[in-house]
Amino acid sequence: MRKTSKRLCVAVVAVVLLALVAPCSGDDAAQHIKQGDAFLKNHNTAKAIAEFRAAVDSNPDSVEAHKKYIRATQESYLAASGFSKAANFEELRKRMDGAYAAADAKLRVTYERWAQQHPDKAVYQWALGTLWRGDSEKSQHYFSRALALDPNFAPAAESLGNVAEMCGDETEAGKYFSQAAAADPKDIEAQFRYVETFENTDLEKYRALTEEFAHRFPDYERTSQALVYLADRLDGDEDKIHVLEELRALIPQSRLHGYGMDKLFGAYARLQPEKALALAQGLSTELTEPYNVKRIPQWVDYAKALVSIRASIDDGKYAAALDEASKAVVPQDLDSLPLALLKAEAQERSGDAHAAYEGLVTFVAKNPDSLARSALLKYGSAISKSTDQTEADVWQARGHDAQPVTTFELRNYATGKNVKLSDYRGRVVLLNFFFPTCHTCRGELPFLQKLYDEYGPERLVILALNIETTEDSAVLSLFKNLKLSFIPLQSPTAGWADVTFDIKSAPVNMLIDQEGRLLFKPELDSTYQRKDLERSIGELLASNSKADSSNVH
Repeated sequence: MRKTSKRLCVAVVAVVLLALVAPCSGDDAAQHIKQGDAFLKNHNTAKAIAEFRAAVDSNPDSVEAHKKYIRATQESYLAASGFSKAANFEELRKRMDGAYAAADAKLRVTYERWAQQHPDKAVYQWALGTLWRGDSEKSQHYFSRALALDPNFAPAAESLGNVAEMCGDETEAGKYFSQAAAADPKDIEAQFRYVETFENTDLEKYRALTEEFAHRFPDYERTSQALVYLADRLDGDEDKIHVLEELRALIPQSRLHGYGMDKLFGAYARLQPEKALALAQGLSTELTEPYNVKRIPQWVDYAKALVSIRASIDDGKYAAALDEASKAVVPQDLDSLPLALLKAEAQERSGDAHAAYEGLVTFVAKNPDSLARSALLKYGSAISKSTDQTEADVWQARGHDAQPVTTFELRNYATGKNVKLSDYRGRVVLLNFFFPTCHTCRGELPFLQKLYDEYGPERLVILALNIETTEDSAVLSLFKNLKLSFIPLQSPTAGWADVTFDIKSAPVNMLIDQEGRLLFKPELDSTYQRKDLERSIGELLASNSKADSSNVH
C-alpha cells in the first residue's frame, strides 16, 4: 500500500492545481520573484505578496508569478488562522480549509477583474480555475476557457488532465497531459502524469513508459516515485527487484534518502537474504540523515539474522536456527514474512510440523499473503490437514482477535440519505477509505467493483468513504466514469476519518465480518494481494448462516 513508508497518497489539492511553472520572462518580473522568495524565506509574507503582485504586473503572462502570488496570499490567510495551535487534527483541517476558502474568495475577486480587463489572456482563466478547489465543475469551466483562448497553454491542458483524472476518466486525462507535453516539451511533470494514466488500464505499457521516462529524466524529482509506484504494481519479486535496482542505480542516495529501499530489501529477503544484508550494509555508509542512521543498523541486524538462520537450516542445525529466530527483531518498517517462513521451515525440518503449521496459521490470519498461505497449506498437508480444515483454522484465529468496528452514520452521496454501518449486520462489509485525487485509490476502485459484481449486494457490501471534504464535488463524477455501483460515503467534517479510525492517508481497506468485527486490513497494490482478498471474501461468505459464521469464533 502506498502510504508513509509504503505508497502514500496525501491530498493537497492546492499543490496539485498550482504545481505548474512556466519560466518568467522579463528582468523586472524575475527580480520581483527573487525578492518575494527572499521575503518568504524570512517569513515576511506581506512584502512577499507585494513583490509577487509586482511580478504579475510586470509580466502578466508569467505562470510562475501568478502561482507565487496566489500561494503567498493563501499562506498569509493560513498563518492568520492559527492552524498550528489547533487542539486536534479535525480542528487543524477545519482551520486550514477555512483559511484557503477565504483566501481563494478574495483572490477570485481580483482575478475576475483582471480577466475582464484582459479577456484574451488564458493565464487569468487558468488562475481562476485553480481558485475553485472545492468545485471540480467550475475549475474545469475556467481551465477549458483558458485552453480555448490558447490551445498551446500547457498549464490549462495539464490542469484539465488533473480534473479528468480526479473524476476517473484516465483516457481523457491522458489526452490532456499529452497535449500539455506537446505544447511545452520542458514540462516534465505533464509527461510523468501521462505515463501514470496507464497504470490502471495497461500495465505492460505502463511499465515500458515508466522505465523509458526514468532513463530520460533520472534527475527529475518524481522519477524515484515513478519507479517505486511501478514496483508496487508488479507481482513477482524478480520483477520488483529489477525495477528497484534500476532506481538504486539511477538515483544516488543523497537524493533518494532511502526511498524505496525497504521494498528492495523485502524482495531480497524473501529470495536471497545475503543480498538484503549487502544492501543494508551499503546503505549504512550512504545514508547520513539522523532518521536513517537510527534505522539502517536495525536492517543490518535483521538481515544478518536471516542469513544466519538460513545457514543454520542448510547445515541441519535446526535448534540453533530456532534460537536465532526467537531472538531476531523485525524493524518496524520491514516485512516479517521472511522470518516467519524461515522459522516454520526450521520447525518442520526439526520434526515439529505442528508448530510450523500453528505459527503460520497465526501469521496468515493477520497477513493474508500468498507465499505464507502456500507454505501453510504444505505444512497442513504434512499433518493431514485438508485445505478446508486449514482455512477453517485461519478463520478461527482471525475471529479470536477480531474487534468490533466503531459504528457510524454517514451520508450517501448518491441518495442523500444517511447510512449506518449497523444496517449491514449479517453481511460482509469492505470499508474503503479513498479520495478522488489519490491515484492509488482510483486504481483500486475498479477491482472493488469486480468484487461487488461477484459477491454483492446481498452478501457483500462495499462502503467507500471519501476522507477529503474539499473533493466532495468530484465523487459522483468519479463513480459515474468508473461505473461504480457500490456506496460512496461523505465525511461529515475534515479530519473525521483520522479522529474516528486513525486514518491519515489513503487508500486503506478494512474487511469486516457479519458480526461487525474487523478481521484485517488488506493491501491491494499487486494482483497477488487482490487475489488474496478475493479468496478471503469467498471463504468468509461460504458460511451462510450464523451457525456457520460462528466457526470464526
